[in-house]
Amino acid sequence: MDGLEDELCIVDHFNSDFVCLHPEVLNTALVARSDIRVHELKEPIPNESFRFQAYRQFTYWIHNRLASLGKAVRRVVPACVVLRIRQEYPSSDGQYVGFKEAETN
Repeated sequence: MDGLEDELCIVDHFNSDFVCLHPEVLNTALVARSDIRVHELKEPIPNESFRFQAYRQFTYWIHNRLASLGKAVRRVVPACVVLRIRQEYPSSDGQYVGFKEAETN
């Protein structure tokens, strides 16, 4: 095997830290998202925002999502990725939201 198949967890892939965890990449994505959604981004950006953006970045990277993610479009993030993101951007109170199923109307 070659490529991603050889990795124990996708976070071991050489691009994952840059794509999903690098603070400047996440900051840029958050600014763009804030601009598109026309809402003000809190400064300093809290870990929670970085964490949620890291989950989005991972999903866009792995699933090549061109459509928006949201309440109706969800993807499960592997536990090893969730743990790595939480390690990098921990919650101040140790509480985390966890995966939410897509809302269907």
